[in-house]
Amino acid sequence: LKEKTDNFKEHTTISFYEYIRDGWAHYADGNIDRCVYWFNRTTEIPDLKPSLMSMGLVCVGSSVHEWKSPEASSFLTSSQYFLKALEIDPTNSEAWTSLGCVLATTEQVLVGTETYTNRYCYIKGLEIDPSNPHAWNNLVASMSPCEHVSIGEVMYTQQACYTKALLINPTNSGVWRNLSKSLALDG
Repeated sequence: LKEKTDNFKEHTTISFYEYIRDGWAHYADGNIDRCVYWFNRTTEIPDLKPSLMSMGLVCVGSSVHEWKSPEASSFLTSSQYFLKALEIDPTNSEAWTSLGCVLATTEQVLVGTETYTNRYCYIKGLEIDPSNPHAWNNLVASMSPCEHVSIGEVMYTQQACYTKALLINPTNSGVWRNLSKSLALDG
């Protein structure tokens, strides 16, 4: 892929992964404008596989959501980026999970012809990729303590969701903390 540099003086080959790397580098430096600029560039790559373009949009949406600064207001909302990602690739588990994270508990969003709440975004993400520990952990926040949710043919409690997240990523301190709070509430 040939792409002009910022000063348009020479052509360089820039890959999707270089754009993503540069976006995260600017994110780490606290430069949201440059971060979003590089993530957005992923969507300009001709003939990019839809799954990669969708992931680029998830990166943009995630950085805009986490930053929440005045500079971020000039961009689309994070949920708009996630919705665009899902239009391109409805099997993007991270886009579903990220969309669930930005929706308020009672908020609903239209994806295609279906209306989803944050809980159903997490469930949809887990139906696509049951190895997503963030979706398991975040799903619990949408549940009441004694509630069960169905993913596929299996019913899960809050503690079962935490256990699934820990089996996938046993070093996730947030999940351990949340599980211990859940167990303490059960007394």
